[in-house]
Amino acid sequence: MSIKKISLVVAFVSLVVSSIFINQGFKTQAAETIYTYQSAVYSNSWNVTPGQGYNSGGVSINGSSVAGTEASWTFGTIQSTPETFEVFTSWSINPNRTSSAPYTLYHANGVFTRQINQELLANGNPGAADQWSDWRSLGIFVLNNQSRLVLTAVDNTSGQDFVAADSVRLLPLRGTPVSSSSASSTDTNSSSSSSIPATGGGVATPADFNQVATGSANRNNLNTTIRTGASE
Repeated sequence: MSIKKISLVVAFVSLVVSSIFINQGFKTQAAETIYTYQSAVYSNSWNVTPGQGYNSGGVSINGSSVAGTEASWTFGTIQSTPETFEVFTSWSINPNRTSSAPYTLYHANGVFTRQINQELLANGNPGAADQWSDWRSLGIFVLNNQSRLVLTAVDNTSGQDFVAADSVRLLPLRGTPVSSSSASSTDTNSSSSSSIPATGGGVATPADFNQVATGSANRNNLNTTIRTGASE
């Protein structure tokens, strides 16, 4: 096949892929931001466990048995003008993790809550102790520089309900969420759960968006900015 024909084929494939994203109302852009556990603000006592989590960079685990202590990531790198992002989080799994870690996202259109089983991987399957979960999508939201994600510790008097704060990933998208109402939505992942997040108020999640742009080649090839702390 000649170089000219190969170029035409590549251009055609690119056009088809782009049209899929556009038809769904979204298109991935050229950069993403990852906020590590170091860029979170913590209330009360949290302990760093090195070698776990995203890129084995470490996670922070609540050191108190009392419920209500928080790890909070504020997305101050976003412009003041609201933008659309798919939001992901991750953790390190362990049998002593809580099965209902509450994540609360304060976005431009309201509040979204999701409970995540940190004993399991992001896809709902079991794994090795202290293994990185991989990325779990919370959904697609409109965010601004006041938006934040809060992970709250649960009662851990049993010593079997620790909460691990790892990293948060913002994948910028072009497009506007189909809903702009303020609402809350809660679900819990399980071994049979889908990676496609549930639709809720202020959240746009086309049924096949994650199937078109799965968390493998397309997203991993994006330019990535790592935010590790307030000093950056």
